[in-house]
Amino acid sequence: SITGETVELLEPYLAMEDYNLETAKKVCGNVAGLCSWTQAMAYFYGINKEVLPLKANLALQEGRLAAAQTELNNAQMQLDEKQRELDQVQAMYDTAMKEKQALLDDAEACRRKMNNATALIEGLGGEKLRWTASSKNFQNQIINLVGNVLLATGFLSYSGPFNQEYRNLLLQLWKKEMDNSKIPYSN
Repeated sequence: SITGETVELLEPYLAMEDYNLETAKKVCGNVAGLCSWTQAMAYFYGINKEVLPLKANLALQEGRLAAAQTELNNAQMQLDEKQRELDQVQAMYDTAMKEKQALLDDAEACRRKMNNATALIEGLGGEKLRWTASSKNFQNQIINLVGNVLLATGFLSYSGPFNQEYRNLLLQLWKKEMDNSKIPYSN
């Protein structure tokens, strides 16, 4: 119930030199209590004049804090929910990346196997040509075998005691006879 006007009216009394607790005690003990009380109430009014706006501001700020805290809690719940979704998506991504890496590793292994197979096939292709040529050569040797054996046995049987010129003449005669009889031989 103390107003600024009441404190203003008390100011001249409070400013007096003899308006203090020691002087009031000398005059009367009851007056000393009243003096102390009036000084305290004036001081309280001055403090309360500054504190009341602060208390009102504090109440306002506490209300704003409560609203902000509620908003923060809602945002935190939303963040937690989004974090869970992110964790799920991250797990799916990690699984997909592992699967992709496994597929890439399988593809690389398959590529190496294909390269090895291609090299083997090319190598075998060269072997096929060589084997085909060798097979034809063996076939020719088989065809010419009878004639070659005939020439070799004739040479060994009849040409031994004769000189080189006569041997060559015998070989030419035998080759002519084999040509007439169509017996193949190698040159």
